[in-house]
Amino acid sequence: HKIVLDFNTSVKFQKEVDRDYLILLREGKIWGHKEKSGDILLVKTPTAELFVTGTIFEVEIKETCRTILTVAEGKVLFTSANKTIPVNAGCQSIGSQGEIPTPPVKVDISPLSWAERLGTISKNITL
Repeated sequence: HKIVLDFNTSVKFQKEVDRDYLILLREGKIWGHKEKSGDILLVKTPTAELFVTGTIFEVEIKETCRTILTVAEGKVLFTSANKTIPVNAGCQSIGSQGEIPTPPVKVDISPLSWAERLGTISKNITL
């Protein structure tokens, strides 16, 4: 598994029970590649929880406490205000304080340069 932190990102990593991992993202942006391996990566933000089982994804927290999830490959379960929705590859959803996630919308993921971000910028962390 690989996580890349953007500049000015505040995050805490924890190893959970057995093989599961927890990332507490307070502010900023992360890109992640979670291999399909049976364990679960849980990303918690001030407004949402993301259950990641095998995918490439981006999570960003905006100034207004909005969590923006973009999925490049696979699927992520996105929870906000006690409502969970699946967000599939090529889609984006937003979770805001006290509001359910927006319906996933198709987005162009090519400008995000996923491979470059996962290999060459900011700080790489291998879980």
